[in-house]
Amino acid sequence: MDLTDPPTALVCVTDMMALGALEALHARGLVPGEDVSVIGYDGLHFGKHANPPLTTMAQPQSHAGRRLGDMLLSIIDGADPTGFQELQRAHLVRRKTDGPARRKAGPTDVSSREETQ
Repeated sequence: MDLTDPPTALVCVTDMMALGALEALHARGLVPGEDVSVIGYDGLHFGKHANPPLTTMAQPQSHAGRRLGDMLLSIIDGADPTGFQELQRAHLVRRKTDGPARRKAGPTDVSSREETQ
């Protein structure tokens, strides 16, 4: 954020990292979702209690855990792990930490934002 032209968005690998980013932005006097967009990845339910509520890419965690368990059992039984690959579909849970970069002329219009969870 100290760059001459700082980023307008942060896409974090996990929701926990995104919550840390929200805290760091607040410490700098920046408003997440207005000055800088922040998006996490996990879809953890406590993200809706962040300030402001965290936008996230939600993934089917129970399905992923089940598949990983099945893969581990197959490897224990002698399967070649190099053949395992699976794509998980994630979906955007839009809350309040994303939006267009603030325009220099005035505040960002977030009146059309809808909470999906």
